[in-house]
Amino acid sequence: MARRMPPFAALRAFEGAARLGNLRLSGEELSLSVSAISHQIKSLEEFVGIALFHRDKNKLRLTAPGKDYLLELTRALDLIATATARIEQERHSNSVSINLFSSLAALWLLPRLASFRKLEPNVDVRVITTDDPIDFRTGLVDMAIRYAKQAPDAAKTALLFKESVFPVCSPSYRGEFLRFDPSSDLSRQTLITCQSSPEEWAQWFRYIGFSGKPPRHTIDVDSRALALEAAMDGLGIAMGRTPFADRGMAAGRLVRFNKRMLSTGQSYFLAMTESAMRSKAARSFSDWLVAQTGEKHS
Repeated sequence: MARRMPPFAALRAFEGAARLGNLRLSGEELSLSVSAISHQIKSLEEFVGIALFHRDKNKLRLTAPGKDYLLELTRALDLIATATARIEQERHSNSVSINLFSSLAALWLLPRLASFRKLEPNVDVRVITTDDPIDFRTGLVDMAIRYAKQAPDAAKTALLFKESVFPVCSPSYRGEFLRFDPSSDLSRQTLITCQSSPEEWAQWFRYIGFSGKPPRHTIDVDSRALALEAAMDGLGIAMGRTPFADRGMAAGRLVRFNKRMLSTGQSYFLAMTESAMRSKAARSFSDWLVAQTGEKHS
């Protein structure tokens, strides 16, 4: 037999008005006008056949039956909220979200993600890319990859990469250049510069002690991914960084222009929230991420 139930909108309007003691505040909470809240309460009173409020000019007061009804209704709404939260938790228990730079996602994470899908086919992964880190307190992500000198403040962290930089180019570009100028003088080459790291070539020249003429030609792009793609296409020499250049080098599309390499002192850390540590899906994903790098937990 079907339950005899009043409209849920009327119940919410009554509960809000009774809890807040004000029709206007209840309307603001539910994004309804005062007249709409009043109409919902009146329809509820007609449904139950009894007055739930005393209609005073300046104050909203519950009648004795109204107080009893509010008590039982509050318990029922709490049960609904608890059941809803439990279902939502179950839905999210098989998903994980991660925040990182777009270039790192494109060049390192996404090309490897198929192996995690084979390992955990029922876990959904949500990749959120931003230029600036997302604050964990927003609750928008379970974990993030942070670029820093030291491990960030988080419930749990793991070292993924220690950053190194080194010039890279396509094999054909390097072979053609060395055929005519074995000195490997970078100033004579086309350098690919990245707007996200405008000082990287100047830092490199200081590191190698170069004080000669600036490069003859440059190609300026706005992302690490584009810089490396341009290098793979033979347009010039880009600054390779761990782990951005790894895939291109493994595929044979990038090679080091020379043997010099600079450690920047910066690292990439995986940072996890407290709630992520309680999630089986998040723990599995974090373990997989660390395994991709061969580093140990910090």
